[in-house]
Amino acid sequence: MKKASTQIRKIVNYLEAFIESDHFQDEIKKLRIKYKIPVEGYEFSKEDQKQLDRIDYFYFPDSHKNKIENLIVPLGEDLNEIQKMTPLRFIGFKKTLYLYLFHNKLFEDVLLSYLKSVNLCKVADSVDEYADFYRGTEDPLVYLNYLKTENDYFPAHLRISPYASKRDIIKFIEENYSKLIKPIQEKYKNPDTNLGKVRNRRKKGRNNLILSLRSKGKSLTEIRKEIKEKTNENLGYEDVAKILSIERKRRKV
Repeated sequence: MKKASTQIRKIVNYLEAFIESDHFQDEIKKLRIKYKIPVEGYEFSKEDQKQLDRIDYFYFPDSHKNKIENLIVPLGEDLNEIQKMTPLRFIGFKKTLYLYLFHNKLFEDVLLSYLKSVNLCKVADSVDEYADFYRGTEDPLVYLNYLKTENDYFPAHLRISPYASKRDIIKFIEENYSKLIKPIQEKYKNPDTNLGKVRNRRKKGRNNLILSLRSKGKSLTEIRKEIKEKTNENLGYEDVAKILSIERKRRKV
């Protein structure tokens, strides 16, 4: 995976743990049976990559491109229900769910590309966002439903003047976070959800394997090769060495 900020890494770790959970896996199995998808998903092909690049907000493999019209609504609704199990909402997460359903793999590069612009915070053009609503050219219920969904995931709003500088914005947040922003967050926060303390079980298992292989006398090259074969992670020599150092210190080996 490419290097990511602490904020983004926290979200990725949370989603990895969520996807590995028994509840999520059970729901995915049900959907694969419902939509006649192989239990282990499909192999990801070059044609699938073209499909992935073509559409921004959902995904169907090349083998299903002729079924999109019939499946997009019911499948989209089913994945919405799964997404509601988490406190996160952004297009990339929904697309990640499509990819996992069809290919049984977490496409971290896709996830990271979206998380750069929308993660635990989101920027929107308030005037442009509701232009059709203001003009009366769209069904108001569509906008009300959209607004409710957005507010459920982003209940605290910060409205910015076009004349505010970066310094103005940062200073405002620093001075008002505790008394204005945090109380709103606490009002809607789920006490059982803590993104910052999620243990990444997959990486824990990978790190255990690296330490075990090293204890058996395996070289860094051999370790990298075996990790690639078993986890599909392409770790560099420095990555492996760093993991070994951290794990040894943690365990006092």
